[in-house]
Amino acid sequence: MKIVAAPADAYTVFVDYDDEGEDILDWYDVDGNKIGEAIWGEFAIVQVVENDACAGLHGQQYLSPVGPGFGQF
Repeated sequence: MKIVAAPADAYTVFVDYDDEGEDILDWYDVDGNKIGEAIWGEFAIVQVVENDACAGLHGQQYLSPVGPGFGQF
C-alpha cells in the first residue's frame, strides 16, 4: 500500500459508511481529481498491491486516478 500526505488545498468527500459505521472519505485535489481514500486523517491511499493466492488476489488492486503519488504532492 502506498500512502501520501494530502496536499494542503485538497478536500475530502463522504463516500459511504464501513461495516463498523465509520465514515469512508475520499481525498480530491483542488481541480476535483480523486487522489484516493482517506486514511489516518490527512493521508490518502494512492496504490494497493496484493498477492494472496488463497483469496485469488494478484497484483495491483487500486491505483489512484492521479497516479501513484510519489513526487506529485
